[in-house]
Amino acid sequence: KNEDLRPLFEEARRLIAQIPGGVTLQHVPRERNSRADELCNQVLDGERPSSPLHDPCARNLPLSAEAVEV
Repeated sequence: KNEDLRPLFEEARRLIAQIPGGVTLQHVPRERNSRADELCNQVLDGERPSSPLHDPCARNLPLSAEAVEV
């Protein structure tokens, strides 16, 4: 909805289209994904977030084996 983000959205779509086998993206509301919201806030605050793949909270993230391999 934000026109300032449109170029980033289009670039993301272009890059995703190049991934063999395809990718499925699913919107998860912020209130249902507190860990992702926390990581985003860390970045916005200028902090380096911990890697979700090495984080004990990561088990709450809906990552598939295919997502990790990409």
